[in-house]
Amino acid sequence: MVCLLLAAALFEECGYLAVWRKLTGALDGLPIPKITGTGLWHARAWLGVRPLRALFDLLRGHTATIRTTGAR
Repeated sequence: MVCLLLAAALFEECGYLAVWRKLTGALDGLPIPKITGTGLWHARAWLGVRPLRALFDLLRGHTATIRTTGAR
């Protein structure tokens, strides 16, 4: 689900189903579950913000302080 949300940010003009099809398009022959737009929306709502907040906190690094060289 987190991968779907990150991909949805890249393909913001598409809906969840179109992004799902882009992510799974090259997986022909594998048993891909049938997904509905409502199902994806419920999964996103169930996931909440904690995983993406943790990813953002990990990637953003430390905040600058007054004594940080080169920071404004």
